[in-house]
Parts: sequence; C-alpha cells; structure tokens
Amino acid sequence: MAQRESIHPAGENQRTPKPDREPPGPADAVAFAILTLVGLCIAIVATTVVDPTAADGAWTMVAIIAVPATVVAGAIQILTYRLSLNRSTSKSVWLWPFAVLPVVLMAVMWFAVRGTPDYYADGGSVLGAWAMMLLPLLMGMLLGPIVWFFVLFPLGFLISALVGRLRGDKGDSVLVPLIWLGITACILLLTFGGDFAGRRPGIFALIPALTGLPLGYEVQVPWMLWVVRGFALLCIGLAVWGWLRRRAVARAAGADS
Repeated sequence: MAQRESIHPAGENQRTPKPDREPPGPADAVAFAILTLVGLCIAIVATTVVDPTAADGAWTMVAIIAVPATVVAGAIQILTYRLSLNRSTSKSVWLWPFAVLPVVLMAVMWFAVRGTPDYYADGGSVLGAWAMMLLPLLMGMLLGPIVWFFVLFPLGFLISALVGRLRGDKGDSVLVPLIWLGITACILLLTFGGDFAGRRPGIFALIPALTGLPLGYEVQVPWMLWVVRGFALLCIGLAVWGWLRRRAVARAAGADS
C-alpha cells in the first residue's frame, strides 16, 4: 500500500513557537525600588512632619493603609506592563513591596507611636499599640490588587488607547476604561465625598453632587468632590472628542467615495 501523502504543506500544521521572553534586567529592581521608596517617603512625612493625630488620624491611615495599597497596586501594574511587552520579571524584585516596605513601615510607625503615646496607646502598652499596626498594614497590602483592578489597570488601558489614537491606530477603545474609571469615581464619591444618608437614593444623589447643586447631600470632603467633578468633565470631553473624530472620519470617507 502506497504511503498516504500529507495534504498539508511541510510545516503548515506545526505550531509556531512562542518567542522567548526578554530576561529581567536591572530596570526591574530600579522601578520597584523607586516605587517603594516614594511610598515610604510619603509615610514618613505623614507620621513625622504632619501631625498624625490631625483629622482624626487620617494621616496615619494614609501611611499604614493607603501607602501599602498603592505600592502593591503599582507593583502589579509594572508586572502587567512587562508581561504585555513579553518581558520576564525577576522574583527578587517582589522583596521591595512585600519585605522592605512592611519592615521599614513598621519601624516608622514605632517612632510615631513612641512620639505620641497618648494618642496611639491611650494609656496602655506602647508595644501593644505598635503591634496592632500590623492589622491595618496587612489590610492595606490586601487592598493593593483591588486598587490596581479599579484604578491603575483601567487608567493604564485608557492611556494606552489614547496614545494609540494619537498615533493613528484604531485598536483599543477608550469607552471601556472610561466606564471602568467612572464606576470607581462613583464609588469614591459615595464613600468619601458626601453624606447621602437619609437623603436621596442612588443615582439621584450623584447628579446634584457632580453639578454642585446643594440638593440632597452634605459635603464631607470638598476636594474629593472636586476631583470627581474634574474627572467627570474629562470623561465628557473625551466622549465629545471621540464623537467629533468619528464624524470627521465618516465625512472624509463619504467625500472620497
């Protein structure tokens, strides 16, 4: 019996091997180190230069919760960016956000607790009050992936889409990250910006808050409301710009035909 010939040309049904990832370089460690050191500088300022007892301990929460969450989120964003470029990352760089940051931050909080024992310890053990800082520190680090998912990931997606549009590419849409960030902005607005308890339900309270009309809400953090309002204006401007751009492209295509 004659041997059956393959109906596929040689090599056509073979899988194309994936290109090897670029090996990690010193830039990885530099990026993670800068991110961690900037976060530690903010924590030091929040606990030493600024009165940690001001605003009912808000600066302490920034140092022990917001800083770890932001550093971990930034580290995840760096990792995803390098993966998108098919570049590998050394495992040792994770020592910066998960080893250097918590150790140095706990040392910073030790000096903060020792400096104001009446506020942190409230007449109790200074060592016990300092040890209790581990709980919000771990909470902040666990919040890092959530911050990345709701803030940094869609923000990076939006920047990438805008850069692509400026270069003439029509790949990624700016609508998805805008909606993503809009949801995040609404969450921040409802959580920190105003007090809507017993006022108006849901979306009906957002409209006067975004427009500044004094109807049905009480401002708790004015700058937070202004940040969200600025973001809302940015979203509206980008939406109008995209609509005008599509109309211009459609008119140009109609004129050519």
